[in-house]
Amino acid sequence: MNFPAPKTQPGVGHLGRWGRAPLPLLEEGAALGPVFRLRLWRPTVVGYSADWNRFLLGNVATFRSKGSMSGLSPYLGAGVVRTDEPEHRPRRRELNPHFTHRSVQDLRPCITDIAVRRLPRGPFDAVAWAAATVREILAATFFGGLFPSRLLAQFLRPLDRALPAPLLPRPWLFRRMNRALAHALAVAPPGTLGAALRELPGGLEETRVALSAEYDSTAHTLAWLLFHVILDSVLSAFAGSQLDHVQGDPRPRAAITLAPAEPLLLLRKV
Repeated sequence: MNFPAPKTQPGVGHLGRWGRAPLPLLEEGAALGPVFRLRLWRPTVVGYSADWNRFLLGNVATFRSKGSMSGLSPYLGAGVVRTDEPEHRPRRRELNPHFTHRSVQDLRPCITDIAVRRLPRGPFDAVAWAAATVREILAATFFGGLFPSRLLAQFLRPLDRALPAPLLPRPWLFRRMNRALAHALAVAPPGTLGAALRELPGGLEETRVALSAEYDSTAHTLAWLLFHVILDSVLSAFAGSQLDHVQGDPRPRAAITLAPAEPLLLLRKV
């Protein structure tokens, strides 16, 4: 099928734009339609609708992981993410029960406690706040908080940087992470995700990939969500009132706003 495509550069297609400014490239493609094509290191088709996701991921028999972008990153190029049929379905069947809505219900109070405790007061950097909050939640839900926070931050930091940082191999860092994971999984309290995953073959590798994937999606989604909230005055005022309610502050406050000095990154509750 001949899908529309954003403007290319001679000789490199979209690869140069992808490395320097991927978001404007994706926005340009999305303006052309719900599905568009890119010329990266190989021809790529990009879609972003719920229908596209169902179409792409719904048929496990035809889905292919090998050769995808996840395979280029040491953070995602392992575990169930890298398996195709016939290995993928049984492996996913082993993992899914531990991540269902019902299975994680007992972890919700822990997540809520961390989120409430880390609610910002005054000006704050949304990206740094989201990253630190999600890291603490992951350490608590996977290991009951029994994981070196500095190492977890160091391990996940490349996922916050521009390409090609998330794609570069870091064997020394991964060896340190694997040793720490082996210990944390062995002592993870019952009821945590780590305690469930350690019983599975390849549980250490699946845990490392799960931490990476969940951090990459959740921390960045949370930061962008804050940005979108403040663009809508109704949502911003509502979010401010909810923070007042959770923090137990009866005084009326204004909405969450962008701080003029650092647009997008620095927010403040005033």
